[in-house]
Amino acid sequence: MSAQNRFSARFWIPLFIVVAIIAAVLAFNTQTTHAATPQEVGIPPAGQNAIEIIGKIDQNGLAFNSYGYLTRINGVPDDQMFTDPANHSEATARFTYASTANLTARSVIETLFVLDAAGSTTIYYNDMPKGDFKDPNTFAAGTAIATANERWQTVINVQSPDTGIATGISEFTESSATPFTLNNTDYQFGHANLVLRSSFTGEGKRSDKILPKSVIIIAGNAVVAGG
Repeated sequence: MSAQNRFSARFWIPLFIVVAIIAAVLAFNTQTTHAATPQEVGIPPAGQNAIEIIGKIDQNGLAFNSYGYLTRINGVPDDQMFTDPANHSEATARFTYASTANLTARSVIETLFVLDAAGSTTIYYNDMPKGDFKDPNTFAAGTAIATANERWQTVINVQSPDTGIATGISEFTESSATPFTLNNTDYQFGHANLVLRSSFTGEGKRSDKILPKSVIIIAGNAVVAGG
């Protein structure tokens, strides 16, 4: 081996070891960052809203599908809830939700219709929002960050044929939470067994009396009730 080749061999072996050490350090630092405890959000002090929402409820016979977006999560900076902070809409909302439920009870007294339903809800994080009320499936897209069992009571106060004012409450019992990263900060929405009590109001319009079939537009908020 020439003197030049012996020099190259002595030079490259230590260099390879240095590169390996640097790669190991970087890998350790990356693992440490991801292992950090995420900041828990959606759990404010008593008297403050945990979340605020806007959405729709589609009734099709005994089945109810609810979908929409979150306008506020306590603990998440308000200016990061939407990709365009000056334009709050389903098309810019980073956090959406989708629920499925079935009717469990129905009571009627004069112009009041009381509907009970039970089902499940999932909250999603979308780095690139694509919500569109013309397509309910767009609200069930993205990364699922929380799942819950939910029970609703909705009261429809009929004001005119096929039109009524809707008010409702729900009991949201979280079953799972998955951390997510927003603007280089790790968050987690609540935790298993967290209970939120939400209320909403809106207007419902019935399109089919026999099935029945209707659409209710809603807005509301939730507070921590336990867990």
